[in-house]
Amino acid sequence: GGTLFLDEVSELSQKAQAKLLRVIETREFTRLGGNQVIRSDFRLVCATNKNLQEEVKKGNFREDLYHRISTFVITLPPLRERGEDIALLAEHFLSRFLKEYGKPPKYLSEGAKRLLETYQWKGNVRELKNLMERLAILHEGTQITEKDLRSLLGFDHEPEDINSLLMEKDLRKARQGFERLFIERKLREYGYDLKKTAEAIGIDLSNLYRKIRQYEIEVGI
Repeated sequence: GGTLFLDEVSELSQKAQAKLLRVIETREFTRLGGNQVIRSDFRLVCATNKNLQEEVKKGNFREDLYHRISTFVITLPPLRERGEDIALLAEHFLSRFLKEYGKPPKYLSEGAKRLLETYQWKGNVRELKNLMERLAILHEGTQITEKDLRSLLGFDHEPEDINSLLMEKDLRKARQGFERLFIERKLREYGYDLKKTAEAIGIDLSNLYRKIRQYEIEVGI
């Protein structure tokens, strides 16, 4: 009995997928190095950050195994699409790690929370969790401010970039460089919501798409 949880099931090799399928179908397995067949009735829970249907089409994941494990599917949107959850999760992880490491209380300022909500979180919840652990261990003082987070999240390069643009002799290059920085900043500010960003800066959505591609700005589109 019990529950077997397989994280990142999409990363299993074809050989491992075949073995897993056999165990699911027969409810029998043999321990590594053993020869005794063991029968077990268990609940299987799998997780992945990939689209398994797409992996099946690409030939990376067995279709028969996919149908066996997809009886009940729960889809969680990426963290960047759950802006209202970010501050709550950040405070939860921070509190947890402060207790775990025996550190005094710390809290996130409102500015810090807003900054967290505009970040893209390519590493999803794991990235947020790791950031809060680092802050719990390394941050001095009781308040974590927006300024404290900027270097950790890669937001602190803008002043240097702007200064370098002011040194640019070519007006066209300087204008393009500033436009890229401006669009990147506004995208973060509006949580990478392209429609809201386009409306806020006064351009058509199609024009924003064009500029994102022109400047090779990463927004996951």
